[in-house]
Amino acid sequence: MRIMTGVFRFVRHDDLIARLAAGWRWIADLGAVHGAWSSLMWWCDGSCRDCEHDGPTG
Repeated sequence: MRIMTGVFRFVRHDDLIARLAAGWRWIADLGAVHGAWSSLMWWCDGSCRDCEHDGPTG
């Protein structure tokens, strides 16, 4: 099982490209209602001990 720690944010679609460029990962579409306004994104500085990643781009 993969555990993701870090920061999760609801990001407006207008800000999506800027967050991706800053190292955030797109996580999920929020469906027809909430997804009309935003997406779920995640960022971690790579210091997480419980998950298998190499930071925001790994």
